[in-house]
Amino acid sequence: MRACQLVEYKRPLQIREVPIPEPHGEAVLVKIGGSGLCHSDLHLMSGERPKPLPLPFTLGHENAGWVAAVGDSVQSVKVGDAVAVYGGWSTHPDRFTWLGMEQLTDVQSWVGIGTTGGYADYLLVPSYRYLLPLNGLDPVEAAPLTDAGLTPYRAIKKILPHLYPGATIVLIGAGGLGQFGVQYAKALAPACQIIVLDINEEKLAMARTVGADVVLNGSRDDVIDQVKRLTEGEGAQGIVDFVGSDATMAQAAALAGRRAKVVLAACVRSRSAMPSLRM
Repeated sequence: MRACQLVEYKRPLQIREVPIPEPHGEAVLVKIGGSGLCHSDLHLMSGERPKPLPLPFTLGHENAGWVAAVGDSVQSVKVGDAVAVYGGWSTHPDRFTWLGMEQLTDVQSWVGIGTTGGYADYLLVPSYRYLLPLNGLDPVEAAPLTDAGLTPYRAIKKILPHLYPGATIVLIGAGGLGQFGVQYAKALAPACQIIVLDINEEKLAMARTVGADVVLNGSRDDVIDQVKRLTEGEGAQGIVDFVGSDATMAQAAALAGRRAKVVLAACVRSRSAMPSLRM
């Protein structure tokens, strides 16, 4: 089969021929329909991660496709099923696994991060537990939902306990994750005001289209003053930073109201600690 592999850091990926893996036990072989390019893949390709990859390496942690073969202990899926692949794999049980958060156990076990990913014709998934039925969704369109869709969903879920009718949510960054975040916020907290910050007018216009109540351009507007005015001086109760720069983290801290929840959902580009939030 063909695999698009990282052969050398800071160089383009190369298409190479590699063996098709065989599934055994709980493992499932998935024929890849779509594998998303995440911004974190660019960090891996540049060699920025602390632990070097075993080159050549196949990236790709946003995957969906069709079941091509199954091991003899597989349940729940069968050959031909369209599936999405959950990427936060874990190799051993611990307190995170017991809480249903095994993606926090060891990032070196994740597909496309520490183990062979989906930039290939086929992907060997170690257990059918990591497969979700697509129920009619196109695998090509569904692949990014496994990360670009899941990350902002989890971020919005974290701020929900701190919200109430009339509360304000601020989303910093209106890129791919931010656009998902707007839609989740609109669906999960319809009684809240949603404010989106960015410096790109096109992205802000899109955010308004998918549900933002207010959009502010950080390169033109005094966003802190505007948010304070829109919240009668209180500030926001839920803030999600999808950028992760020094400037946006400081902005998030400044925008937080009393008992607010600030969530950082980004590949952090800052070298400093998160600014202390006032109590």
